Amino acid sequence: MSVLSPKRVIQFVAATLLAFPLLATHPSPRLAPRMAFDEEAGVGVLFGGRAVDDPATGLIHASNQTWLWMRSQWVQQFPENNPPARSDHAMVYDSAQNRVLLFGGRKEGEVVRQRFGVLNDTWAWKNGEWQELGPAAAPPARYGHSLAYDRDRNRVILFGGYNYSTDGKNTIEARFDTWEFDGDTWSRVNESGPDVAKPLLVFDAARHVTILLGVDTTEFSTVMYSWDSAASSWKSVTSATLPSCVNEGQLVYQTHNQRPLVAGGICTGSEFLEETYEWDGTTWTKLTTNSTSRAVGSAMAYDTTNAQVVRYGGHATFQATPDSVTSTFKNLEWHNVNRSGAPSPRSMPLFRRDPQRDAVWMFGGLSEYSFGTVISYLDDFWRYRDGQWSLVAQDASTPFGCITPVGALDKDRNVLVVVCSGTSVFEWDGSAWKTFSDLKPVPAERRFTSLAYDETLKKTVLFGGYDAVGNYRQDTWTWSGTAWTEVKPKTKPEHRAQAVMWYDPLAKKTILYSGAGRKSIEDHATRFEDMWSFDGTTWTKLTVTSTPGIRFAPQVAIDPTSGKLLLFGGLRATIDEDDKVNQFYDNDMWVWDGSTSKWTEIQVENAPAPRQNGAFDYDVASGKFVLFGGFAGNFYYSDRWLWDGQNWTVVPDSPASYRRRSTRP
Repeated sequence: MSVLSPKRVIQFVAATLLAFPLLATHPSPRLAPRMAFDEEAGVGVLFGGRAVDDPATGLIHASNQTWLWMRSQWVQQFPENNPPARSDHAMVYDSAQNRVLLFGGRKEGEVVRQRFGVLNDTWAWKNGEWQELGPAAAPPARYGHSLAYDRDRNRVILFGGYNYSTDGKNTIEARFDTWEFDGDTWSRVNESGPDVAKPLLVFDAARHVTILLGVDTTEFSTVMYSWDSAASSWKSVTSATLPSCVNEGQLVYQTHNQRPLVAGGICTGSEFLEETYEWDGTTWTKLTTNSTSRAVGSAMAYDTTNAQVVRYGGHATFQATPDSVTSTFKNLEWHNVNRSGAPSPRSMPLFRRDPQRDAVWMFGGLSEYSFGTVISYLDDFWRYRDGQWSLVAQDASTPFGCITPVGALDKDRNVLVVVCSGTSVFEWDGSAWKTFSDLKPVPAERRFTSLAYDETLKKTVLFGGYDAVGNYRQDTWTWSGTAWTEVKPKTKPEHRAQAVMWYDPLAKKTILYSGAGRKSIEDHATRFEDMWSFDGTTWTKLTVTSTPGIRFAPQVAIDPTSGKLLLFGGLRATIDEDDKVNQFYDNDMWVWDGSTSKWTEIQVENAPAPRQNGAFDYDVASGKFVLFGGFAGNFYYSDRWLWDGQNWTVVPDSPASYRRRSTRP
């Protein structure tokens, strides 16, 4: 996570721990992603979305991830070319050219001024790749617009949306124009359509017309129009009933019964439970369905392969934090799709290799549902070996409610040492957990402490952290396997948390680098890039020509073949001449050579996305480093990458093989 202020840590301490089901790899929580169904390939294509405010960088981050919905599960894609990150864009399937089209949206924004960039680019997804089309003409930049594909005329229809004023006041300006895309270029066909906010478009194939649902900007009620392509105008549609709320909802066309369906949305006085409506060409009918939460700002598409509606993300009514729930609608029932078999997205998991058992152990971490004051830690325990995840059975002795877990492999006793909240100790011997009670003395409760097993001392070393009363710490403790001992050296690193610490087999000492804290208890919070070594009695500040700079929670692991440390990314910080701190997530790589006390940067291509607090270590079975998960800008990752010493290779999670098919009506 980001650098912690006392206020934020108090929020951590006061947070409620929540339990969530284990889900397979899937997109992490986000708002306003968009999705369309690729009928030729038989998969749903989801792109983008935005996270909640990220205080670390001062930005509201957007995503440039592409995910496919394949046979009831999500599979992340890693195309060579990606559209820029965005949210509130629009996507639709072009059945004539068998491609998914994307237009516009909002880029990342500033937390303080809520200022976003707005886009007007056009992209196509086909055969597993994105291509920017670059038409000669295009609509002005916008977000919150809607697209429909007219299958009779092979035209994409765009209506409405929003942009920001250029007067410096960042005022939102609504658009009511209509454009058509013929596959090569855009043409404006109507300059001023109806005053409809939050438009939803869909092509009703059974009735050969594009319909528009939205919110009247004067009465704030649901209105409906149809597109008259011959007259290039919108015609009001009268219906005995209209959906009660379409603001921030989603609209799709169902081929199995040839009816448009609308769901979700939020309006003043709207119910919490979902309302689902269908259009039969004459009136909208409210369907009697099972009770489920109303979704807002989600992505929705019709799965022609399985004749069902698929909806992902957004948030529940009157809540601001997003979720990662995937729901399907079929036979008048909504169902949430939960699948196990792989770890869910997370940050700060414990991840340590165990060469003697030919495994890498992963425990817990910060859940993808952690935002602001709601903090949730996972308690699942996994074994990773040569690309395969195995969930280890839990019992009463398994650590539970483990906050900011840290761990180290005690190579002499061949046990995994796990420390929760900087004070509670558990050990795993490969088959069972051992717990320790009535230990005295013990370190004070804390978060974001540093831990490493020192092979020279034959003890586990713990340093620093951030305690329950809002203080950075600088105390040092060692764990023998039966007791804690506080070491009180005269010289030691300044008070800090989130420092990187490891045992250096070349220097044969425990090394500490970076962190956030205070030089003394009275000083203001600061950021460090210094390095220290510990010999069991005292700390010694290292003289290093240069370091990878100020950063927090990078991914680090020792290369067992060379004894050198490999560092990847983290949350970096730079301080300008006016003492202004700028923070950003990075994906750079460095090697530390303990025999020469020197850092060397590695230049690589096709690296994983920038992140911090991911799981990272060497997998003995494959002979490669594995990187899993992590966090950046309130997006939690569940992707997996391998590093062979020269190149990164992504490991896609693939469902059973699927064949390309056409399901066009």
